[in-house]
Order: sequence, then structure tokens, then C-alpha cells
Amino acid sequence: MPLLEPEFLSRLEQLRLVSRSRASGRLPGVRPSRRTGSSIELADHREYQPGDDLRYVDWQAYARLGRLFVKLWMAEEDLVVTIIVDASASMACGQPTKLERAKQLAAACGFIALTGGDQLRLAVLAGRAQEKIFLSPLLRGRAEALWLFRKLEELLAGGRADLEQDLSFVAASLPHPGGLSILLTDGLDPAGPGALAKGLRALHGAHQEIVFLQLLSPSELRPNNQGEYRFLDAEGGPAVELALTRSVLQLYQVELEQWLQEIQTSSRQLGADHLLVDTQLPWQQAVWQGLHSLRRLQLRPD
Repeated sequence: MPLLEPEFLSRLEQLRLVSRSRASGRLPGVRPSRRTGSSIELADHREYQPGDDLRYVDWQAYARLGRLFVKLWMAEEDLVVTIIVDASASMACGQPTKLERAKQLAAACGFIALTGGDQLRLAVLAGRAQEKIFLSPLLRGRAEALWLFRKLEELLAGGRADLEQDLSFVAASLPHPGGLSILLTDGLDPAGPGALAKGLRALHGAHQEIVFLQLLSPSELRPNNQGEYRFLDAEGGPAVELALTRSVLQLYQVELEQWLQEIQTSSRQLGADHLLVDTQLPWQQAVWQGLHSLRRLQLRPD
């Protein structure tokens, strides 16, 4: 079964990802840039100097002020979107698995970027197929979507997460500062919750706008089984034997809410958007409602 249904692709083609800062790509594109150049958006004026192109003289300003001014237009460049998929062993949990949902969301966001005129880079953390972080070359254009879909379909969960080190590596590997990073992970790390916060700070330090989609399964969000269990760490930690009682489950919910609140707080402090994704819900809901609620989607202009 394909990651994205054909009818859903046609709907995605009508959208573009929203950047809240000026684009900083290297190729001509469709978004306003920090630099001035030639486009349809007026940036500023400066006084005319001998040799300036007379086509850019603001004759209306001359009629009012009797002085020559040249129009400066906002250059247009593409946005560089980096999609970061956590494929560590803990992402294999749930039905459907967290990784399955992450791949679908990554495919949707990547397709929007590629059909919207942006550049795209895919980063994969951990996973069974590679020992190191996978970083794709920069992709551009609708034709690259097929490669993206195939690469995502190949991903298998495996290995240990190291969110601090891996996200720091991705941040240092970005070709230039600025851009939009979309992180898909459960946020679980053997080193504890601080690793995620440090990884997010590394992306923030690379001047990335961060959209953090945190995927958790129903059994993680709402466990309800009672009895004695032996829990195995998916990423190789020690096993834990525990009797699940109603009071233990209530304590778990308190700890879970506190953990999620800490993640939301640290994300907010960095200006990152955080969205909790329940893998039991239709994944399209995370696209249409979730990204819209974050104001990260808009209709493409005709």
C-alpha cells in the first residue's frame, strides 16, 4: 500500500508550508528573502545614483518630491525544509507503529514542500538499515517525490536514539543557516528527557524554525492493562518487572502529563511548534487539523 493515496496527493498539491521568517535558500524561488533583488514585492527605496537602471526609478515619488529614487524589490528564494525522522527501536511500538505514522507524515510534508517550490532534505536518525545518520542531498521539484516515498518506505525501526548528538549533527550539517525543520519522533531517549531539549536547542542555534510532531501510541498515552508484567526496553536497556495496579497507572498518567508539559515548555522557549500526535487517530488529521492549528499550512496562490 502506498504511503499516500492519489486523491490525497491532489489535495496536498494545493498547499504550501508556512515559514514565519524570510526564506534563506540559495536558488531562485517563490518566497521573500532577506536580500533585495527583483520581484513583485517592494522592499524599500534609495536615492538614484548615476548608472542606475532608469526602469527602477519611482517616477511617482519624483513627481511628489522632485528627487529621484530607485525602487528596491525583495528578492525571492526558496525555503529549505529539513524533515527529520526518528527511526530508533522505540518507534516500532504501537499498531500502527509510530514509525509508520511518521513516514506518512514525512511523505505528506515532503510532498507539499517539493510541489510548493521549496528545497527538501531528509534526515533519518538511527534505524535498522544504517549505522550512522542518513542525510539526503537537497531535493527540489515534484519529480523528486518518488525518491522520497521510496526512501521512507524502506525505513525499518532499530537502534538506540541519541537525540542530542543526532540532532546536533543534523544542525551542523545544514548547508546554510535558516530554514524549516520538521522533527518526527516520540521524544524517548535512553539518556532522559534532557537529550531532546539539547537537540532542539542545536536546531534552534542553526536558526531553524522547528515544528516538532511528537508521536505516541495509545498504550503509551492511555495504558489500562492491570497485572504483573515484565517490561523490555526496546532500545536495549534493562528489563523491569512491575505490578500494574490502578494507583500505579494513575501515577503513570501524572508523570506522563508532567513530561509532556516539560516538552511543551522547552519547545515554547525556543519558539518551536509542538504537536502531540496520537498514532491511533487518522494520520491525515495531523496534517489537516494539526498543521493548520499551528498555522504552518496555507493554500498556494494561483
